[in-house]
Amino acid sequence: MARDALATWLDYLIDENEVIPNPSMTNNIPSDDGQFVTIIDIDMTAYRRHKNSKAVKKHYRFLHGLMKRQKLTM
Repeated sequence: MARDALATWLDYLIDENEVIPNPSMTNNIPSDDGQFVTIIDIDMTAYRRHKNSKAVKKHYRFLHGLMKRQKLTM
């Protein structure tokens, strides 16, 4: 789920020609007792290839349009 959320956000930044922020170092991310930090790996080439398939494309366009109408950002 985190991978999908990150891939969707990065894909949006790419489509909008926005700057992709540098990843954070795990030791610079604050966490409380009982919390942990994990690395999320993304294959954007595979994600974009999958996204551009017909079935996924319709769903993605709907969500992307909804986000723009609601002025939502991640």
